Amino acid sequence: MNSFLKDTASQILANYPVLDQLVLVLPNRRAGLFFAKHLGTLIDQPQWMPQIRTIEEVFYNYAGNRPSDQLTLIFELYKIYSELHFHPEPFDRFYYWGEMMLKDFNDLDNFMVDADRLYHQLEEVKNIENDLTYLTRSQISLIQDFWRSFEVKDKLHQEKFLKFWKLLRTIYQQFRATLSSTGLAYSGMLYRQVVERLKNLEKPTQHYIFIGLNAVSLT
Repeated sequence: MNSFLKDTASQILANYPVLDQLVLVLPNRRAGLFFAKHLGTLIDQPQWMPQIRTIEEVFYNYAGNRPSDQLTLIFELYKIYSELHFHPEPFDRFYYWGEMMLKDFNDLDNFMVDADRLYHQLEEVKNIENDLTYLTRSQISLIQDFWRSFEVKDKLHQEKFLKFWKLLRTIYQQFRATLSSTGLAYSGMLYRQVVERLKNLEKPTQHYIFIGLNAVSLT
């Protein structure tokens, strides 16, 4: 990595003698620090350094917001869940579910998934029970074992799981609406906002160079 960053710094200096008009975008802060170090050792005359940002910082800058902390987000999620569920779990028991839901919502937005369509299809999962021909025997066995584990412990757990699962589309919609109205956000929500507004964003006046962003994963 250091060799790659040093070689890239050398190429940038050779092609862009005026650095203060550049914005260099790297995968993370650690890479940015090493890149700045290599660039500093190669510069032989006083000049302004370029801006060095992470890919997340670029998105957050265009979104005009930053992600809220996880505890705050899960607490907001719990308030919506409590309003929709007839017999909500206490917050300490909900927290684990909240973490999973927040991760799922984040993935939905990261990959620009049509959430309404996805959850509509999930709500019709009963159709799968009538036709398992597309699954292998091992997959069918895993599904059966999953539901048996609920039945062995407590039939009530299985019913609670299904009720909770059917609320996901409504929770997702209301959660995003609540966050938008309060100025809170999770990272995937900000990424989706930027992409959806892409055509209306002002064209940057500075020259952006993206470095080392192979197989980027935004979290």
